[in-house]
Amino acid sequence: MKLILALVSVTFMTMLLMGVPQLRAIARDNQDLPATLRSALSARQVGRAIFFPPHAAHGGFGAIVTVSPWQLQQERAQLQAQGAGSGGAEAPVPSGGAVVANGLEGGPWVALGDLGAYLRGSIEERAATVVGSAALALAFAVGLALLLARVIAKPIQRVAVAANSVAAGDLTARVSVAPGHRGSKDETVRLAESFNVMADNLERLERQRRDMVADVAHELRTPLTVLRGRMEAMEDGVVPLTLEEIGDMHSQVLVLTRLVEDLRVLSLADAGRLNLSPQDLDLAEMARSAATAHRDLAANKGVELITVGEDPVHAQLDPERMLQVLGNLLDNAVRHTPAGGRVTLSARREGGEAVLEVADTGPGIPEGAEERVFERFYRADESRSRGAETGGSGLGLAIVKAIVEAHGGSVSAGRADGGGASFRVAVPAKADD
Repeated sequence: MKLILALVSVTFMTMLLMGVPQLRAIARDNQDLPATLRSALSARQVGRAIFFPPHAAHGGFGAIVTVSPWQLQQERAQLQAQGAGSGGAEAPVPSGGAVVANGLEGGPWVALGDLGAYLRGSIEERAATVVGSAALALAFAVGLALLLARVIAKPIQRVAVAANSVAAGDLTARVSVAPGHRGSKDETVRLAESFNVMADNLERLERQRRDMVADVAHELRTPLTVLRGRMEAMEDGVVPLTLEEIGDMHSQVLVLTRLVEDLRVLSLADAGRLNLSPQDLDLAEMARSAATAHRDLAANKGVELITVGEDPVHAQLDPERMLQVLGNLLDNAVRHTPAGGRVTLSARREGGEAVLEVADTGPGIPEGAEERVFERFYRADESRSRGAETGGSGLGLAIVKAIVEAHGGSVSAGRADGGGASFRVAVPAKADD
């Protein structure tokens, strides 16, 4: 409807801008003619004949009596002769071969059916041409607007139908796009493709949300089940209340505490409310400190943990959060590296970035899962439980990604030179370093 109104409005304004000057020029030309050649009908009379037909007049109707051109010439000659005999005054003669009937109320009146005779003169013909062209242009604009509106509205209507389906909960609804039109620069095709991309993302996010709720329930149920079983056993007298049993229950409480804290960090990162306290840090020194803290864990598993990079690498980072990043990466690397393997932690500067890299000699990341490893609760091997030696909560790498991106950096995963996994963290380096 807006398109139709726009096209009709533009056409109407064009008609006014072009037609009004033409009609004014025609009126001036008519006034410049001698009285004997001037049109006997005014614009008011013609308009009255069109919009108020004679049959609506009170007391009868008027008519235009049409005569042939040779009769009109004789009549004009007689009237001119009479005017000359009466002092030279010219008597008005109707032009165009029409005679107007007078004497009606509000007259003279012109019959609508005889207006064709009025259009015989050259001036009247010009006026009729302007008005007729304007009417045809307006009719063409309306038809074109209806056609374009239908062509444009049809694909938009398909998008609207799909959007209503998505709003109703059907996230599988898509807008069909012909294979030959995919990637086209046409606005409606791009709208349909953008809608499909949005629907794909919504469906993926909804699937991740459902999976996350199920995974959180599973992670919370496992330690709670252990705690409940031990407490019921002690209540029934099956298991004595000893410090060892209390220590086992305390370890399960720590698992719950860490899981809840990890979920809190992720929720704060998603909301953009993760508090950071940036300081001038030397990442090389931080890497050596983190390696020292994890060296005993690596030694107990028979894994060698080494650091590479002695030159200072300065950046403005939150020390507590970056230690959490390094801790999660080292825990993940040591857990997946078999005995006799090696974990390498390096710190260096590459251009304007400070880079931390953790590489191991474990089984590596499955091909095509380089991005998915940062999803929450993702496990490359679903058969391994969270409590197994190679398990975990599945939130460590998701927290790494959230913290690094909150610092304006990026994290990526790939395969190390030795065939294991490699995680690269890049953050903006200090400018004066």
